[in-house]
Amino acid sequence: MESKTYTSDKEFKKIVIEEVEKDIDIQKSKDNKIHFEYVENLKYYFFDIDDSSSTLTIKRKDKRTTFNRGSSFSIDNKDVLYIPLEYSGTIDINLTVGNINVDGIKNEEMAFSLNLTSGDINIESSNFKSLKCELAAGDISLNNIIIKEVNINKTNGSLNIKDLKNNNSFLLYSDNGLNSLEDIVSDSIGIESNNGDSNLKNIDIKSSLNIKNNTGKINLSLSGSKIDYSISAVTNIGTTPSSSTFGDIKIILSTNVGDIKVTFLK
Repeated sequence: MESKTYTSDKEFKKIVIEEVEKDIDIQKSKDNKIHFEYVENLKYYFFDIDDSSSTLTIKRKDKRTTFNRGSSFSIDNKDVLYIPLEYSGTIDINLTVGNINVDGIKNEEMAFSLNLTSGDINIESSNFKSLKCELAAGDISLNNIIIKEVNINKTNGSLNIKDLKNNNSFLLYSDNGLNSLEDIVSDSIGIESNNGDSNLKNIDIKSSLNIKNNTGKINLSLSGSKIDYSISAVTNIGTTPSSSTFGDIKIILSTNVGDIKVTFLK
């Protein structure tokens, strides 16, 4: 194995990373340059890096096919992408197996698109324009985040979000797994879950909140008082609170199987 570093001071509009079996960390750069630290195992794979256009493409090339890798094919070392504070483009990551970790990235014009087959997505102490996540199997954790637009689609695994400020929209589709949101400020939230509970605590919603579960409980605590909201709650099997039409903020809650509980913090 050989450790390498790619460095560029070019102003790219987009950075694309296509990886197979490694963790990928994204951190802020200590200078005004992009750095990509990686390890090549030339017996099995290498990286093709193309910076000839406005898109920086970093793509892993395997010398073996998927059907003959065998158990000896394992994660070597993680890749680390260092981003300048001034970078305002898009970061697009496609990863098969591994974790994606984002920490301390703060630029209100930056956008993230994260596509992961198996592993976890962890984002800490960051501020950027938009986040799009596609996850087949694994958990998603967001903590201390400011993002204008959030769109998450996960198949299997839990979602844990704490301290999120989102002044536009938050959309989540979850096939299986627990969805937990705490200390959230958002203009609108839309959640659709096939199987799993939705637990939302201290939610400061400005316009509308819509949760649609197929199977699973809905536990919701709102930051305001009862007169701030118009609430519709429906379940086929379970208990619900009484509907109300007091305020302008619309809350729509539904599940086929499960109880619905709503509390107010004022």
